[in-house]
Amino acid sequence: MNTKSVSTGVVMLLAVAVIILLASSFVDNDKKIQTRALEVAATATDTVKVIVENVEAGDDTTKLEGGIVDIYDRAKNEVMTKTFDESGRIELELGEGKYSIQQSEAPESYNLNKAFSLFEVTADEIANNELKYIYIENNKNVGAEFSELAKAEEIKAAPEFVSIKEEEQPASAPVPTQSFVSAAERQNPQTADDAGLFNMIVFASSACLGLVFFYLSKRS
Repeated sequence: MNTKSVSTGVVMLLAVAVIILLASSFVDNDKKIQTRALEVAATATDTVKVIVENVEAGDDTTKLEGGIVDIYDRAKNEVMTKTFDESGRIELELGEGKYSIQQSEAPESYNLNKAFSLFEVTADEIANNELKYIYIENNKNVGAEFSELAKAEEIKAAPEFVSIKEEEQPASAPVPTQSFVSAAERQNPQTADDAGLFNMIVFASSACLGLVFFYLSKRS
């Protein structure tokens, strides 16, 4: 075997080795692509997340809690009923199609919004895994607000509770002192005065009679 043949053989072996390496790399890369495709397919969904927020009319920064909404499909069949949480939102997972949403119960102190909100979930939105936002507004119930204020004022003006023991008792009126009065005096208030005058007359008459007898005895 000459040197030229050996060199040709070596070159061919190197070429085969390079081809094998390239083929192996291509196969590994293809497997990775297939694995990634399977992973994407496994995580893909046929729904879109729809976020519904309940806000005060004219002020979308005020979120409203406690309202209830009904969700209908295109055939006007009720799909579900949801209640807004403390952040004034609900989250829905809906597939492709047309939907409508209507409020069935308003948040406290707000007027009911009976309007239907129409929206559609498209195939592109599902493919792109997009978020969809819907807003429902409610007007403040002015009458309820005034009622609450009046109630607060009424409570504020109400007298504080005081127990019987704590309650200040009225002072007792002084009892007038009374002297003893006979039954006759109680029947005739003038009796006491008349009796005194009568005693004075009897005394004076007795004195005069005594002086007369004394004078007559001296003359005899």
